[in-house]
Amino acid sequence: MFVGACFAAAMFFTILQASHGDSFAIAIGAFAALVGGAIVALVYGPVHDRLHTGAMRRFFVERFKGASTIRCRVELRPDAFWTRSADIDMSVPWQRVTDVIDTSAGVEFWLEPTALCLVPSRAFATTGDYRTFVDAATRLKDDRRVHSA
Repeated sequence: MFVGACFAAAMFFTILQASHGDSFAIAIGAFAALVGGAIVALVYGPVHDRLHTGAMRRFFVERFKGASTIRCRVELRPDAFWTRSADIDMSVPWQRVTDVIDTSAGVEFWLEPTALCLVPSRAFATTGDYRTFVDAATRLKDDRRVHSA
């Protein structure tokens, strides 16, 4: 929607500048900008999603070479949320962890600016281990957020 509105505004102001004050040209330009903006708004989202999904699929196929299982290690360190997968380490300071959400699928870690890491519930041997992990992650996130403010 935002992209369509930006396209419409850019198109309208371009036509407005080229019209030299001709009211008929401005009216046609406004109509064309609205139609063009609506088309871009409707088409942009699905096209972007398809391109992004394809790019992500290629990335994972190349990175993990068709592995049926992807091993990942997660640690709740005092200063950061740390993960390792396929020889890639990622350490995210707790100040950049925006939310820790307990879902039916597992624990979601939402990271700035807009990233998600899911630790599946099946990764824990017992419900008690799972609860301890969720509580520790929430406490670390909340403590670091308070100290950084």
